[in-house]
Amino acid sequence: MDMPLICSSIPAITGSGFVALYMSFENTAGRSSGYALAVRSVSERSVFYACSFMGDQGTLLADGGKQLYVDCDIAGGRDLVSGGGAAIFHKGTLYIRAPPPERDHVVLTAHRRRYRNSSEGFVFRHYAVKAAEGELLPRSTGVYLGRPLGSSHSRVVFMWSFLDYVIAPQGWVVGVGRGETSGSVYYGEYRNTGPGSDTTGRVTAPGVKKTMTAEEAASFAGLAFIEGDSWLLSVGVPILYDSLGNTTTVL
Repeated sequence: MDMPLICSSIPAITGSGFVALYMSFENTAGRSSGYALAVRSVSERSVFYACSFMGDQGTLLADGGKQLYVDCDIAGGRDLVSGGGAAIFHKGTLYIRAPPPERDHVVLTAHRRRYRNSSEGFVFRHYAVKAAEGELLPRSTGVYLGRPLGSSHSRVVFMWSFLDYVIAPQGWVVGVGRGETSGSVYYGEYRNTGPGSDTTGRVTAPGVKKTMTAEEAASFAGLAFIEGDSWLLSVGVPILYDSLGNTTTVL
């Protein structure tokens, strides 16, 4: 069962056009405290550049609007990024912390879409996924790329990213949650590297794209996924991308 995602005494970002530069957000409640968000963002057309988000369970809640994260690091032991927003995470690191003793697995993302074909989703590009420094993950700990959040649909893609050995061979959690079926998720991987990027053992389900084609990946490669070309300049952030979605000039 999903735990409540709304907690008190945390930064809640709701305004349109929010921009954060070089900021750190941390929740120090600890791994046994349950969900303890570092940030809740429902801001439409928001940008986070060179920020860090540190917590243990439910670190970053990106729960609405179109959002862009560039050069951002996120650390946690469960649901490092969750919510129902449309967000691109471009260059950064997901640092995995050990889960509380009662849990034997870590899930990096928990996403929901309003319905099967709506535009929300999380896209990670040029990210590194690895254990946090000094964290000793038990060998029995399974680390999964994503899971459905609640009873809604779900979409998460990892592209051009480094997946370390900690990633479980199955890769994804599908078919769990109230009313959730494997066919209502979209989980994709494209040209990732590292020992955890081997997709031969990935779970087999209709919505799991073990090896995306170039045509499938193109939908997630540029700014069109968050309609960024139409609003990034309006919030004062001149970010230019080349044809592969790599940042060529930032600020």
